[in-house]
Amino acid sequence: MWYKPFKQLVISGMLLGSYAAQAELFVDSSDLYLRTDMQLLSEYGLIASPLNTYPLRWQAIGQELKQVDANRLTGNVAEVYQRVYQRYLAEQQASFQGKLSASLASDAAQFRHFGADYREKQQATASVSFQSEYLAGKGSVTQVKQASDGKNTRPDDSYLALVLDRWTLSAGYIEQWWGPGVDSSLHKSTNARPMPGLMLTGYHPADYDSQWLNWLGPWSFQSSVSRMEHERPIANPLLWSNRLNLRPIAKLEIGLSWTAQLCGEGLNCGLDAFKDVLSSGYSCPDNAPDCESSSQSKKGNQMAGFDLHYRDLWFGRPVSLYLERTCEDSSSGGPLDIADCANFAGGNTWLQLAQQQVKVFLEYSDTMVACGEDDKQYNCFYEHSTYGSGSRYYQRSLGSTYDSDARSWVLGAVTRFPDQSGLYATIRNIKLNYDGAQLSANYRPVHDKQQIVRLDLNYQRPFWHGTLKLGASTANIQYPDAADKRENTLYSGYVYQF
Repeated sequence: MWYKPFKQLVISGMLLGSYAAQAELFVDSSDLYLRTDMQLLSEYGLIASPLNTYPLRWQAIGQELKQVDANRLTGNVAEVYQRVYQRYLAEQQASFQGKLSASLASDAAQFRHFGADYREKQQATASVSFQSEYLAGKGSVTQVKQASDGKNTRPDDSYLALVLDRWTLSAGYIEQWWGPGVDSSLHKSTNARPMPGLMLTGYHPADYDSQWLNWLGPWSFQSSVSRMEHERPIANPLLWSNRLNLRPIAKLEIGLSWTAQLCGEGLNCGLDAFKDVLSSGYSCPDNAPDCESSSQSKKGNQMAGFDLHYRDLWFGRPVSLYLERTCEDSSSGGPLDIADCANFAGGNTWLQLAQQQVKVFLEYSDTMVACGEDDKQYNCFYEHSTYGSGSRYYQRSLGSTYDSDARSWVLGAVTRFPDQSGLYATIRNIKLNYDGAQLSANYRPVHDKQQIVRLDLNYQRPFWHGTLKLGASTANIQYPDAADKRENTLYSGYVYQF
């Protein structure tokens, strides 16, 4: 199959680029502290590029950092700028970059946020990355013990990319995060493992050669076709994903997202399949020839959404407000007649404590989506009548870490200390399976109706050519028809860089 040569391509690319001038092509979704630093610089107007579509190109960020007059910066802003700029130089000046990491946890990760450190109870990863003028790549292998999806050896985060200035064409297993949220995202997050696929990415700064495009502001674009797993009601469908992120004015960042699930074993997968998706045609449950308009859905399991991120300085302090709305389908009529929408909202500000800036954020997520004419008929978000397990990969949703029929509040804080250590803390109030109903458990996660109050603490610090990470969480779980339950988790990990 077309995805099988990925490992060989990555290995070949590593050999070709072993004497390259640069190491890492992308800012990936693994480092919450780096993202926090870049957002602070953005809120102070030092970075104009969109920051809500991952992976980002280091080149786009680096070009802006080079234009900053660092001598005019003071206090924590100067410290954060130097931290990000030194990270950029370190990523770009190495002949190659290697990492060895290992983690041990008392439980597999149930919920994953941006920059989450682990998935399984025991895992170890080795990776090497490089970048030359026209070729970039990363080879990564993760070994897992007792994997939840049965895949003990994983090539996640591996890729090989052709680089043409601001555009890249890559093949591999690349994690994507769409949206301004820290705790979760409705459309695409790192909740599920990355799928094998082809991805085209591009970005443009504000100084266009063509003046009529200047009104767009800086923008970035992603388009990918990924192959989903075999172990689902219809094996190996494709996911076609498209994302446009732009900043028409300095204070406002806009994201537009669209995905469609198509093809699969036993289904047409020629050009007609892609044309049917684009034509906004409709299908009926179980491929019936005709049905009521309320039961129709657009061909291909389509999802569309947008997010808005407003940044400003209020009383001298940076403030962000953001909103995401993602809709699963169109009930009938034209392509803009969307329905079945989930919502996500949040905001953050920065507090000055001692010698560091502390980012404090509050976020709300609601995937309690009612379908059809009955406003109490849930269990539809991320679902699809043809594709069975819907917008999920190995039983984990491609979007919200809480899956469908859930509501959550999270209050969190992120900070870096002068010794380059960092602390991340959250308290969450989560309602899972709000209506208590269950669809078929095959290929879907199973959650009893429950309410969770959970406290998470994560700490990291530099240690012996790498980073030591420690984490702990405690949760109180309430069930409507059973006794309360207490769950505690401990985690430790180490990343060695060479």
